[in-house]
Amino acid sequence: TEATLFALGIRADTGALSFPATTPRDAYALAWLMEQGCSQSAIAEFGQARLSAHQRDLLAEAMSNMRLRQHEGLKLGSVVLDTGRGFVTGMASVCEELLQLLGCDIVMLGVVHANAKGQTFLSLIGRGSSRAEGRGVDLNIVLNYR
Repeated sequence: TEATLFALGIRADTGALSFPATTPRDAYALAWLMEQGCSQSAIAEFGQARLSAHQRDLLAEAMSNMRLRQHEGLKLGSVVLDTGRGFVTGMASVCEELLQLLGCDIVMLGVVHANAKGQTFLSLIGRGSSRAEGRGVDLNIVLNYR
């Protein structure tokens, strides 16, 4: 159902309500979707991020090329990848894997990709640990700068 699809989206965007930027509004929306009949078994089955072969290759490339540094006691990682083709879905999951595998407090992942017209785009994805949030780092501010 649509409720299940929306619930899967909330789960992915909030790390099952565990990401530091998760708000009460996310939890309320998820509760409302449960009232609307979202399938919890489908969420359990499909809610786990499974990386595709291409995503795993990009993860390995990112780990090899990750620039790591310390700043004010936090471990920061940044890398820019070129997909070698069009948009690759699920790169937020790759960024989350990098955060966990490298033990970083903050990871910034730039992903270069092209559209069918050959135009090049950069997607910027950031993830931060609860430790970084406790130190006052808010990636929402960084990524929503206008």
